[in-house]
Amino acid sequence: MKDVNILINNGVNVQASLELLGDMEMYDETLNDFLDLVNEKVAKLEKYKEENDMPNYAIEVHALKSDARYLGFLQLGDLAYDSEMKSKAGDTAGVEANHPNVIAQVTNMVNIACSYLGRTVEGFGTPAASPQETVQAQTAPVQEPQQVVQTPQPVMQAQPVASVQPVQTPMAPTGQVNQVYDLMTGQMITEPVQPSANVVAPPLYTPVQPQVAAQPQMQGGMDPMSQALYQQQQQATHQMPTNLAPKEGTILVVDDSNLVANFVKKIFNARYDVVIANDGAKAIELCQDDEFRKKIKACLLDLNMPNVDGYQVLEDFKQKGYFVRMPVAVISGVEDLESIDRVNNYPIIDILAKPFNERDVQRVVEKCLAAYF
Repeated sequence: MKDVNILINNGVNVQASLELLGDMEMYDETLNDFLDLVNEKVAKLEKYKEENDMPNYAIEVHALKSDARYLGFLQLGDLAYDSEMKSKAGDTAGVEANHPNVIAQVTNMVNIACSYLGRTVEGFGTPAASPQETVQAQTAPVQEPQQVVQTPQPVMQAQPVASVQPVQTPMAPTGQVNQVYDLMTGQMITEPVQPSANVVAPPLYTPVQPQVAAQPQMQGGMDPMSQALYQQQQQATHQMPTNLAPKEGTILVVDDSNLVANFVKKIFNARYDVVIANDGAKAIELCQDDEFRKKIKACLLDLNMPNVDGYQVLEDFKQKGYFVRMPVAVISGVEDLESIDRVNNYPIIDILAKPFNERDVQRVVEKCLAAYF
């Protein structure tokens, strides 16, 4: 059993994270996504630092900052933001000095997350560095469920036998018959009625809709209530499960952060086909297919990506005339005012500012749908 106190006792701002992710189930899935990709993230940071590639280092540490803030690891988020600003300014010495602290905080985040989730990540330290109170909080609740299960058993079994006897099938007045609707066969069954003095028969059915009781006798020999009940049963039998319903189109998410892309996918996957492109080149390639492009109901495009960034994608879409039919919203950090000025040169629908929550994403997607469909 996961104990959230492991996170809280180690300084993780879980409450701030839940305001973005909604609930602990989404939080756990997102944290697992981060751990699955953390080795790749660290490897890219090391590579770009060694190559003195400050533009791409800035993009990777920006993604790390967003991930840390989404998951409530605010100290790492602030440190990564500082490195992002230094790398954007071309301050190689500052990035070099700050880099070991960034890696140390990533290691700390991984250790805390592994302690909470009960898993390991190859290449990182063990959770042994966690405080003692965290380990105690993790083990203490295990005994509680065993005590609750054992006591109720003897009490629950003796009562139903005695309580069943007084319940009798209600009878109609003398000289009439009971017409009972059989749910198994869908037919009316006529039962003889024995005389019973001073018995007022309650109605056989509780009306689902009050106006049905006033309707005349319906076909097939059923009274109105029986007919209504039968129709409800038939509708329930033929109702298609929601997970088999056809999707309403495609949402294209262009973001090198799998954490952000998977977050969007979990929100909309039941209603739309959510396609993820991890870089701008992949997005350009996908949209060259006319049939695929026509299905897109919203394109969420991150601006800061290595190799082919969001601005190059916007320019490609503009040159090819895609904006005429395909709604595009960009994803950008709230502190990146320069980016906001640049994207105003393109007919985008809106800007989805990081960090965003489920309500923000839904608002932008609905705005895309309202603009074009």
